Amino acid sequence: MSGPARTFATPGPVSVLLELAVGDVTIVAGQRDDTVVDLVPTDETSSLDRRAAEQTRVDLLGDQLRIKVPKWRQYSPFDNGGSVDVRIELPEHSSITGEATSATFRATGPLSDVRIRTGVGSIRVSTTVEAHLRTSTGEITIGSISGPANLTTGLGPIRVEKLSGGVVRNSSGDCSIGELSGVVQVNVAKGDIVVRSVRGELTARTAAGTIRIEQLVEGTARLDTAVGDVEVGLPDGTAAELDAVTRLGSVRNLLTLSARRPEATRVATVRARTSLGTITVRRS
Repeated sequence: MSGPARTFATPGPVSVLLELAVGDVTIVAGQRDDTVVDLVPTDETSSLDRRAAEQTRVDLLGDQLRIKVPKWRQYSPFDNGGSVDVRIELPEHSSITGEATSATFRATGPLSDVRIRTGVGSIRVSTTVEAHLRTSTGEITIGSISGPANLTTGLGPIRVEKLSGGVVRNSSGDCSIGELSGVVQVNVAKGDIVVRSVRGELTARTAAGTIRIEQLVEGTARLDTAVGDVEVGLPDGTAAELDAVTRLGSVRNLLTLSARRPEATRVATVRARTSLGTITVRRS
């Protein structure tokens, strides 16, 4: 399919299945009763890109929208089989399933479920209930996830402004989370882990990097790094139970010690470990 955009009447949310090899994907969700699909060659002068756009299939069956861009048999940096840029405008709270070999995905507006897998390329999502995202090389950036999340990148940073539970994995790159609630596991092979606010249960591990929790408001934080510092801030009004061990380094407890738990509206538990580094617990 190449040429004018395709428009479908969709009075409610749709489920999109997108398959492509190389390209750029933009998804815009909003208050609307139709779905518009626009496909263009990434390079209008490339015969491969034009052919890929022309051979792309777009079908709507009920509330299921399928977009399939033809793939090449064997990847070559000199012959990628054709690159296509895809733009989808659809009703809010729709769901997206996308797979690519090398593509960038951008999604704005409220979505219900986003599942994207790409070999090379970044993934950016503004708002979704559920997210399952994987890229081998590229960054993952998300505004808000209100439900389960599974985020994985081999090389590149992961940034989430609001996370309500799930698993985050990163082989090489930093992980940054704004507001964290629910039960969350963060595993990083090489990179720093920074969380602005925790109200829940966090297990964070990195083989080489610093772990910093700016505010542990309430809940539990289990923090482990082989090489690196650990820093935890607790706001006033939060009582803390601390278990901190470092093999080569020091533990700096800047809280006021008490033989018994003080009366407080919130309680936080900190378990921190580092083989080489300093552990600091302070008021935020």
